[in-house]
Formats: sequence, structure tokens, C-alpha cells
Amino acid sequence: MPPSNVCRLRLITGIAILLESVAVGAASPMTLVIHVIDYAQVEPFDLVRTQHDVARMFGSIGVTTNWRQERSSSADLDNTGDVTVVILSRSMSERMFAVDHLAKGVLGRAVPSCRRAWLYFDEIEKGAVDHNVGVATLLSRVISHEVGHMVGNLPHADRGTMRPVLDLAPGRFQGFTNAEGQQIRATLSERSVERGRVSELATPHSVP
Repeated sequence: MPPSNVCRLRLITGIAILLESVAVGAASPMTLVIHVIDYAQVEPFDLVRTQHDVARMFGSIGVTTNWRQERSSSADLDNTGDVTVVILSRSMSERMFAVDHLAKGVLGRAVPSCRRAWLYFDEIEKGAVDHNVGVATLLSRVISHEVGHMVGNLPHADRGTMRPVLDLAPGRFQGFTNAEGQQIRATLSERSVERGRVSELATPHSVP
């Protein structure tokens, strides 16, 4: 085979391999690892349902969640794309409410700079009863909201998951917007989390 044809064949082969690798990369879903520390001893059924609902919420924006239950807050994060969600017991919540002077009805708060969120399960249970929704439904929405802050450094919005006050009315949009989904995917692709401010999520009755 003439040298020119050999070079041409190698070039074509190289391009084919490159295109194949790009296609494989594009097809690979982005993965978000969520470390969950459950001090509230949530009912197993509710925790499984919560995991399912969170996976569905992020799956709708093209992100696969890897849910890992941990035993203590000393768990090491695999990389800068991981986040930790701590579900606090009643006594732990009461102490944090007193120290941080939180208003009743606050369900959770996140600190994006340390990729950690704290959920006040006692308030979540009360909110579920007050608004006639399942505990898992409310817990999954709070987790998705706080993870949105931590992963994409998303601000509060006037609709959907990132509302500062949950809108639990039937038929209302509860997901991430297209722009929020793009921001979360962009941040995950960089495997870095921008520093952000403390953010809180509350139920409607907690707003003055």
C-alpha cells in the first residue's frame, strides 16, 4: 500500500476512534453521590421512597444519584462533586434551632462551601401532617432543594424545587427548571462546587 494511503487509513481510523470515545462520553450519565447520615431513624419505607423520589427528580435533568447511607458525619467525600445530607433527630434539631435562632417551620439549611446540609426531621414530620402529604414526599423535596444549593449553587427561585417556601398545592410544578438543570450538570461536569451562602427552606406557615 502506498505511504499516502497508509497515512490516510491511519487518519480515518484515528477519527473513528475519537468519535466513538466522544459518543461514549456523551452517553454516560452524570452521577451525583449523596451521602446520607440519618440520626432521626427515619422509617425504612419512608427512606427508600425518599431515595426513589430524589433519584427521579434528578433523573429528569439527566443526573443519576448514588445514595450512600453513612454511620457518622466523619464520612469522607469521594470528590468535590459529592454532598452530605444530615437528617437530625429531634434533640439535635432543638439544639440547632436554639443556637442558630431559627424560626419554626424551617425544614433544612445548606452550606454550599462545605457541601453539607442539615434537615430538621421533626419539622418535616409536622409539615407533612399540616399539609397532608407523605413524609417521604416532603423529605425528598427538601433534600432535592438543599442539594440544588450545594451542587449548582442555585439561588432561590419563584417556582419549582428551588422556591424558598415549599408550594405543596396539587398540580404545581415541583421540579428543576431547564436552566437549573443545566447549571447542575455544568457544575457536576467540572467536579467542583462554588462557595455560596447559607440557605434555608421553610414551610409556608413559617413565613411572617
